[in-house]
Amino acid sequence: MAEEKKTQADEPVMADMSQDDASQGSDAVEATVAETVAEPVVEPEMDAAAPPAREVIFVDAPARPRKRGNRGLSVLLAIPATLIYVALLIATRGAATGINNLDFLREPTFYFPAIFLFIGIILLGLVLNRSAWWTHIVGSVVVGAIVWFGSASLALVSAGMLSMNQSEATQFFYLELLSGTSIIAALLAREVAIWTGAVLARRGRTLKVRNTEAHAAYEKEQADLLNTGR
Repeated sequence: MAEEKKTQADEPVMADMSQDDASQGSDAVEATVAETVAEPVVEPEMDAAAPPAREVIFVDAPARPRKRGNRGLSVLLAIPATLIYVALLIATRGAATGINNLDFLREPTFYFPAIFLFIGIILLGLVLNRSAWWTHIVGSVVVGAIVWFGSASLALVSAGMLSMNQSEATQFFYLELLSGTSIIAALLAREVAIWTGAVLARRGRTLKVRNTEAHAAYEKEQADLLNTGR
């Protein structure tokens, strides 16, 4: 009985001790939370000596200037040059046959030289482009040869070359080639090509200067962009 009373007497003491321990633990947790909340958050300071970020600006590079040429103009000039050439052919043939006798205008062979002149002037302009006039003078000989041999060859074809033997075809070709009409047509074609070349050469000099100036401006603009980017 004495032992039971002693046990019952000890139980309140242990309960009080448990309550004290729990109270002390709660106070410790609250103190830790308070310290955590009260502790200021320190942000990392920026290094004052660090250089500022470099701003990158993208600029479109200027396009390289395209060289201008005479090729388009040579095609355009071939049309009025051919019309002038036809007028010269009519004048020379009319002077030979009489002004009242213009039956040759109905002959297809009369227009053969004009066809080859048109082709020759275009080819000459495409090849020479911005070249000097002396190159057009040399090239006019080529145009005259194209008209001369081309007209005789086309006249041979239109006369029925396939129905001729080799001897007949050769004889017809040389007769047509050495005729006064073919020779005059070739000489006139050369003159027209010379003066057409004079127009192209004059414009070619102007285009050379403009192309040089445009290229110099492009190089200067490129240098300015490089200096700005540094």
